[in-house]
Amino acid sequence: MVSVRRGTRSRHLPSVLIAALAIGLGGGGIVHVLRHPEPPVVWASEFLFVGVPIVGLVYGSYWMASRHLPSRFRWSVVRWVLGSASVAGVVTLGYLLGQSVEPIADAELGFTIVLVSLYGAFVSLFTAVSNGRRYLDRTRSERDSSERGHAGGRRILSPETDILVEQQYEWTDTPPAHAVVAAIAAVENTEITEMDVTLYDHIHTDALNRIVTTETSVVLLFPLETYWVLIDGDTLSILQDPVATHRGVQGKDIL
Repeated sequence: MVSVRRGTRSRHLPSVLIAALAIGLGGGGIVHVLRHPEPPVVWASEFLFVGVPIVGLVYGSYWMASRHLPSRFRWSVVRWVLGSASVAGVVTLGYLLGQSVEPIADAELGFTIVLVSLYGAFVSLFTAVSNGRRYLDRTRSERDSSERGHAGGRRILSPETDILVEQQYEWTDTPPAHAVVAAIAAVENTEITEMDVTLYDHIHTDALNRIVTTETSVVLLFPLETYWVLIDGDTLSILQDPVATHRGVQGKDIL
């Protein structure tokens, strides 16, 4: 079955913004280096100083886009990166203007501010990536524990699992129970009112809406008819596993 992935564009937007910041500031720094030739050793050092944060920011933005992270975390990283770059640039400008006895050439002043802003953004993103790694390790551990508990120590899903729908939500705007029903309707290409599945026959919908919130990071996996429903933070996935069965596990055993 063809997988349908939704919300990818909005998920990648924070990473695109960070990469654009790196390319914009880095491009300005590289142009300055090219326009102001220095002895080879100095020139190479300047290219290195500009290139390191550019590569780091672009890689960090790629890492963030390719990982299963909550949208609020992604946008928080964008705010920190932009804020760090701005603060570093403003503080550097104020310091140089306040300490300098002789006038500073505009080009040199601009290059210094760009370089410091790049490193401010780089350090901020590096810290965010470290936090993101810890978050992923923690959620992976929680998911493994959940699967072991629900399947008596056996894996619930096989490597052949298909992701039919995957979408991110702000749970304050969309109740999780409604999101699950809408996702199943999308998979079956039908209207919600015409579905044969009644969600509250399988899980306690009120409990689901109470447990899954924007403020908490919850990992839930439960069966629904022939599908598996996975809620991981702000991401809802509808899965289908052609190998594994529900092994007698019912949604109301979990919720």
